[in-house]
Amino acid sequence: MCGREWIPNLRLLATTGIKLVPLREWIFVFRDRRDIIAIPTFNRVRHLLAFSKSLRELSGVNRYRIFIRDDASCEFDAREIASLFPQADSVVRNDRNLGPDASQVRLFRDCIEAGARRIIILDSDMLLSPSFLEFTERVFDRTDGFLGLYNSTMHAVKREMDGELVEKSSAGGTATCWDAGLLDRALAQSSDEGASGWDAPAVAALVAMGKRVLVSRRSYAQHLGFMGTNNGVFGHIDYGRDFVIETEDQARFMAETLNDMMSRQSQFLWPERGPRITRLRKLLKWGEQ
Repeated sequence: MCGREWIPNLRLLATTGIKLVPLREWIFVFRDRRDIIAIPTFNRVRHLLAFSKSLRELSGVNRYRIFIRDDASCEFDAREIASLFPQADSVVRNDRNLGPDASQVRLFRDCIEAGARRIIILDSDMLLSPSFLEFTERVFDRTDGFLGLYNSTMHAVKREMDGELVEKSSAGGTATCWDAGLLDRALAQSSDEGASGWDAPAVAALVAMGKRVLVSRRSYAQHLGFMGTNNGVFGHIDYGRDFVIETEDQARFMAETLNDMMSRQSQFLWPERGPRITRLRKLLKWGEQ
């Protein structure tokens, strides 16, 4: 399927065989569901399967609306996404591929226009700790409207706050929780609608506003896509510090990912990969500095 497609929650329930509940119960459930989980998707179906299972296992996930925007994937269509996320309130598929950042900014606009109070941004190549949402709810009021739950090795710690939080000067956009109004202002000050990247400029705008970039000391999310955008050479890996593997499924997915990563490292070591091997040697202090 190539066109834009939106599937409302009731149709999802009907097509997945889940029993419909009385309207009065839906009114009770939706009354305070102003917090939205925003999930961008694009291909990588194996990672998406692992992520969907991890999302279902989150404690308290039913208290959140879930918005998904797919960037014209070739490996699956909107209906197949809906079957993996039957609890989703909105599944939107772009008419054409916009690129990851532009598509994500449109997703955030969807959430803001839907009246979100807080927006939790996730990637579809992540594993999540079952207590991800519980931790977020417990500590968010101690922040300035931004909380990172992925303590990336690529962003240095500025100072230790306490046993649960650290402050950084920068952070990526994935596995973060934003006050929706703050995200709206950060995007307005920094964004060209994602044409040249949204997260680094948005976090920089946050800092310019005098807001702290607070991140959980322990990562409550972990990347499966080690070979993605931020991992251009072996030895340069974006990884969530101190993520705890808590289930057998998580252990299996991590083992499969590590095996895949190690089996593909040879692409960075063959002689014809001249620039990459030169860079790798410099990183390891084997070559000239």
